[in-house]
Amino acid sequence: MLLKITEAFARFIKRNPLWFIIIAVIISLTAIPGITMLKAETGFASLVSPESDIYKDNARYEASFGGEPFTILLKGEIEEVLSPANLSATAEFEEFVCDDERYCCITGPVALLEIATGQLYKQNPQAIEMAAFDTTGRLNPLLQPLVVDDKHVLMLVTPVGNMSDDESLKAARALEDFFEANPLTGVEATVISDAGLINAISVSMGTDIAILLGLSVVVMLIILMISFRVHWRLLSLVMVGISALWTFGLMGYLSVPLSMATMAVLPILIGLGIDFSIQFHNRYQEEIARCGSVEEAIVISISRMFPIVGVALLATIAGFITLYISEVPMIQDFGFMLAVGIIISYLVSLFLLHSIVYLADKRTPVEKLKIKSKQASGRIEAYLAKLGRMAIHHTGWIIIVALVFAIAGGTVDNWLPTNTDYEELMPQDEPALVEMRYLREITGSGGQIRFLVEAEDVTSFEVLAWMNDFQQQAAADHPEIISIDSPATLITQATDG
Repeated sequence: MLLKITEAFARFIKRNPLWFIIIAVIISLTAIPGITMLKAETGFASLVSPESDIYKDNARYEASFGGEPFTILLKGEIEEVLSPANLSATAEFEEFVCDDERYCCITGPVALLEIATGQLYKQNPQAIEMAAFDTTGRLNPLLQPLVVDDKHVLMLVTPVGNMSDDESLKAARALEDFFEANPLTGVEATVISDAGLINAISVSMGTDIAILLGLSVVVMLIILMISFRVHWRLLSLVMVGISALWTFGLMGYLSVPLSMATMAVLPILIGLGIDFSIQFHNRYQEEIARCGSVEEAIVISISRMFPIVGVALLATIAGFITLYISEVPMIQDFGFMLAVGIIISYLVSLFLLHSIVYLADKRTPVEKLKIKSKQASGRIEAYLAKLGRMAIHHTGWIIIVALVFAIAGGTVDNWLPTNTDYEELMPQDEPALVEMRYLREITGSGGQIRFLVEAEDVTSFEVLAWMNDFQQQAAADHPEIISIDSPATLITQATDG
């Protein structure tokens, strides 16, 4: 019964090869716009599920207080940074930030002085300089939080919360564009942001994946040329290329982002998908040597192989679907796209490859095809026959060796270290990473830990007292904490304790 069904299916493919080629061309053309819709996402959203508490808490925090601040590092002598000309440019920059809806607030020299004194200095650079230094030339203590040392001054720009990676990167680059158009005199301004670092990781991984893809294609090409000595031997590689085109086009239409994981789909798909094409193509060549016509060879090849390869397909899909156990969105996307990609590879191999081979060979005398088939497969089949006989005679040892390696692999797998530092995923000489580490070095800070405190009245004595006790205990328990800022800290400073 099954054989009759598979033979009927094979004859259906044999009767409509031209239609399958036309459909494949249409789908390929349709997939191209989808590829242009692909967007990279390597930030927080790709690592944490939107359903998790940490994601929801972070979204609530950013909705109220904005996103991760952009740091502008001003390198130069303090007197030069706070000169009238540069303070005037700084005032213009702060005004630019305040007028742009992409930013919540800015902490800079002019903004601090205006908040502290209640005066407006933006139109009078000399007044700003007088407010920045006292009569003896000493720096105003109000500016001390922004002055790292005598050659570095900071400004912090907080963007609105819950931006996408792309929006955050554009907001950071807008700050860079301002200083390129309005350079400071004798002072270098560098914009440092997590958005820039994440983009550098995306670019770096994209470059690496492109290189890996190129190497994969070259290796597959060499293997096919040397070992797969059949007529139309490179057709399998073309089938995989079409499968990849359809897969990534579908990713674009389904809005599946390109992440650190999904970027790896392409080279893996080439390695796995080409197996289907080779199996179908090789079986057809074997049938050519035995059958009396191309039509008969195609029908027998498809009817015998597509259910067998289909079982292998289902097993592969089951393995990829298990990746949904992970709560990391990009791992789920990785498993989904691999499963979809391998299904597409199977369908392309089944319908398109057989259609092309049939149309290409049906006008060639079958005796000529038989001679080519025997010449191509004789050496390989002789080697595989010896390997097969050896496997039959030593099945017990093969099972033992397989079990030993499986147990050993499962044991050693637990020894693998886990790395959650995304900075290790990029070249260590990447400018964005070098700037970030330089900032940490001069400030002595590795970053900030933020707490969202919610209460009926966060200014009540009970809440402020709890804050004060909590931060004192945190500082005592964790010497790596170098400073703490909170409403309790500000009130304590204002009231001398």
